[in-house]
Order: sequence, then C-alpha cells, then structure tokens
Amino acid sequence: MFGWLDRLIGMTDDVRPEEARRLARLAVISVFAAISWMVGVGPVATGVITWAPALAFGLVAVLAMAIAVVRTISANQEVMRRVVTQLRKPTSAAHHIGCRVGRRRLEVGLLHVTEQTIGLPLTLQIGPVDETEHVVFKEKADNQERFDHHDMYEKLGDALYEQIDRADRQHIKVASIGVAVPGGVAPNSGHFDGAVQGVPFLAGEHVSQIIADDLLKKCGRDMIKRVFQTADRESLMEVIHLDNDARSAARWLITARGVDWTDFVCVFAGTGLGSGLVFDRHIFYGATFRAGEVGHVNLNAGDQLVLGGKTLKPRLCSCGQEGYHFESMAGIGGLGHIAEALDAVKLAAVERKFLRDPARAATVTGLEPHEKAGMVLLRVLHGVHDPALRAIAADPDLRPYLKRLMQLYGQLFGVGITAILDALDLPHVVLCGTIPEFLQGNPDFVFSFKGYLGSHVIGRVADSEFGNMRQWGWRGAALLPRDPDYVKRRYPT
Repeated sequence: MFGWLDRLIGMTDDVRPEEARRLARLAVISVFAAISWMVGVGPVATGVITWAPALAFGLVAVLAMAIAVVRTISANQEVMRRVVTQLRKPTSAAHHIGCRVGRRRLEVGLLHVTEQTIGLPLTLQIGPVDETEHVVFKEKADNQERFDHHDMYEKLGDALYEQIDRADRQHIKVASIGVAVPGGVAPNSGHFDGAVQGVPFLAGEHVSQIIADDLLKKCGRDMIKRVFQTADRESLMEVIHLDNDARSAARWLITARGVDWTDFVCVFAGTGLGSGLVFDRHIFYGATFRAGEVGHVNLNAGDQLVLGGKTLKPRLCSCGQEGYHFESMAGIGGLGHIAEALDAVKLAAVERKFLRDPARAATVTGLEPHEKAGMVLLRVLHGVHDPALRAIAADPDLRPYLKRLMQLYGQLFGVGITAILDALDLPHVVLCGTIPEFLQGNPDFVFSFKGYLGSHVIGRVADSEFGNMRQWGWRGAALLPRDPDYVKRRYPT
C-alpha cells in the first residue's frame, strides 16, 4: 500500500526494520499535513489557529523521524554483531552432511570435523565417521536424459534419509546439511536463481524449504529431533545450506591442499562448465554470487569459429543464448559437435560400435545428438575397465580420427583455461567433472591441453591437475557453515 511512499523517501531496501519504515511514513505524512494546513487555513485565519496545528504536525514529524533513525541504527548494529560473532567464534567439533547434486547423478556423505576450528578445518581435523566411509550415490534412470525435477528430489531425499538414519543408529548429532548444485544460487535465502537451464531445479524455488519438508515426511519428527536437535520446520531450514557445486569443490580444496595453496581456480567441466575462485584462501562470490561462471564466456564474437580447419556452428548455451560459448563448445555436447565437424562418418562408426551392446546403449538413451555423441566418445576414450571399448579406441580405422579429435579438443579446452589464468594470474588450476575424469588418462588430450597452456599463458604457467567432483563436491558442501565467506553471505549485513 505504501510502496510508492517508500520509493519516494528512499526506504525500499531491506536494511531498515518495518517499524522504522512506519515511523518515516508518519513523519512524511505529518510534514505534508502541516504544509496543507498552512496553505489551506493560513489565508483565512490568524493567530494560534494558524500556527498551532502546523507546529504539532511538525513536532510529530521530527519525533517520528528521530525514532526511525535510532531504530534503524540499532537494527543494523544487531545484524552486524550477529555476523561478527558468527565469524569470530570457534566452531565446535561436529558432524555435517554434504550433498552434491548434478544433472545426472548425486552424492551424499557424512563428514566429521574432529576439533574446534575458526574457519575451515585442515585435513588433519577431518576424521572418519566410522570404520567404513559410506557415501550414497544416486543416478538418473537409464531412459532419462538427466534427472527430472521430481525424480531428483525423490532420490536426494532417499540418500539423505540413509545418512540421517545412519547417524541416528550410531547416536550421532548432525549440525548441518550442505547442498551443492550446478548454476546460480542465493546463499542468503536458499533459493535457486534459475540463471542456467537444463538442471533439475526450477527458477526461484526455495531448495532448502523443499528439502526440509521432504525430510520431515521421510524421517519423521522423532528421528529429525534426535539427529538435528530440532523438529521445527523453520529451525530445520536454518541448518540447510545451499551453494554452487564448483565453489563447493574449491572449498574442499582449501582444506585438502592446506596453507600452501592460497590462490587457485577449480574448474568443473561436464554438461555445463563453471569454476570456483579462491583468493588468499577465501572463496570469491562476486557481486551477485555468480563469480566463476566462465562457461558463458563467448569464445568468438564473429560469425564463425574455425578449429583445425573445420568450421564449428554456434550452439545453445545453458544461459539461453546461442553462440560459441566456452560451455557449448567445450562441454560434453561441444565435444560431440567438434567430432561431427571433424568427420561425421567416423563419428557414426564409433557410435555404431558402442551402441551394439544394449547395456552401453542404455547409458546414453534420451540424450540430444551432440551430447550423446560426446558421452559415447568419453566412454570409448576412457574404457579403462572395458576391453570392448578399448578395442574401439584402438581400431586402426578410427585411431587417427580419435587422436586428432583429442588434439583439437585439448587445444580448445586450453583456450578457455588460458583466459582465466591470464586474467587472474593464478598459480594453480584444478579440473574436475565428467570430462576431466574421463580424459585425464588420455595422452593426446593432456599433451595438447598442457601444451596450449605452456605456449599461451603469459609468464609462469600454472600447475594443473585433475580431480574428482564426486569426492570433492559433497565434502565442500558439508563445510559450508564453517566457511566465514559463506556465513557472510548467509547472514548479510
């Protein structure tokens, strides 16, 4: 009702408490009333009838505005005190559940921080929960391209139930649940911001609230009370934390790599492509929590992109724009697109051989053509434990094609990573996600990728290594409430 008045007097932000807003409105209305009285009555009246009501309105305005200012200052000081206390006070030893939700798979684990810490723990302060580390893995159904919205939440709820039940049986109290997701999030509210498409979350949905409601149904209030020391929906939502997956992987690396790693970037490459940036052992979020979204950088502003003498076509990026974005060119679908541009006949031959086995065919059912081709190629080139896949990769008619493909793809991958390293001058880059996990053992890709970095990065080339999002993502999510950089965003001033 008073939105127009709040905009007029500059009271539209969320910093001022509602009581201060009401008092400020009263002050402005009182000033208008005094002016109206003087204009309307002044010409026809004299003496006390003229000035007494106007003076009363004026005194009300001054008093209301003064109280509004005091209330606002007090409220802001209380928020600041709460945040500073949270950042400075040691966090007790505790158990934390961590989840990493991808487009096709998710992991949920239980992490034990064994000592009181200020900020993120060191590796030596992470201990086993029990004799065998038990991480729950869930994957999409074989007939799905990726998780759908309902299926993802159902499987996430089941995986969380397993860990909560495990904690309950061992009489473990759990301090928090951290959730790492692809794309943009609002850490301060637990919402998914919908900046990217093709993920199993809806734009603007309250992820923390949905998870809390589901856990109360699956686990029951008694189990939730025993494990989390609360069975109230709002209180349960308070211990559920949400962040981006690449940032969560980077957060775990701050703990795992120790004090020697102060500045680095952790790049996730799969269907999507993003990164977590670390400066002076602090996660960098950016102004709108989207720092590190390198996948949406356009590699070419012209009409065409030529790679190895082959012209690539613009593709749709998950940000909704069509072009030569790093993600659409170097993600899984991009690999399939490059393979088709290089030699469509050879690509078709690789796919035919792969799809002869019904079990293998089921793993790529439902994918769009380029993404399907990319997944086939990754599995063929990885093929560590499958003699049939190794035979396809070693086929004399296909080997030269696959070798050239990996050389070109490694070069293109290097273009995007070089841009990050040149812009930020970082000493370390870590690659994780489906693509690095499958290709880290392919000498043609690794040699081409590292060779491009060596010849194009200005100055000293960053150390580069490959890692595993399935191990890092859920652990970094579990540590969210112990990360001062996250806490500042969760409880903004």
